[in-house]
Amino acid sequence: MPSSLGPAEILVILVVALIVLGPKRLPEAGRQIGRFVAEVRHWSATMQAEIRDVIDLEGEPQPPPPAAAPTAPTLTAQPAPVVTPQDLGTASPSSPPPPAASAEWGLAESKPAEPPAPSTPAAAPAASGNLPPEWATPPSNNGDS
Repeated sequence: MPSSLGPAEILVILVVALIVLGPKRLPEAGRQIGRFVAEVRHWSATMQAEIRDVIDLEGEPQPPPPAAAPTAPTLTAQPAPVVTPQDLGTASPSSPPPPAASAEWGLAESKPAEPPAPSTPAAAPAASGNLPPEWATPPSNNGDS
């Protein structure tokens, strides 16, 4: 059984398609067949690329695990300041305040969020946001009815 079509076979297929579909619908049928063939080729190329990637990754040796980060040397020249209960509420005048996390990462500073107001158990469904009331608090089902 030959696997390729010769010019005579292609001509017979086109004549049968012209008779079955007619001259008005034949161009649209050709476009649909072309789109289908293009999609199958794209799918085939994608699958071949995936298989090649998997085969390539299996052939490569695994990278070594990352080494442990070296520990920072401790400063022994200056002793750590002793904190007394009186100093807990105030900043030490000799040390500058630590940089904000946003400044450390190069982000714009934002104002700290205000803590939410304490809510009573009756106000719990209202504080749940956009949840329906039946979702706000789960039912207590400890086995007691």
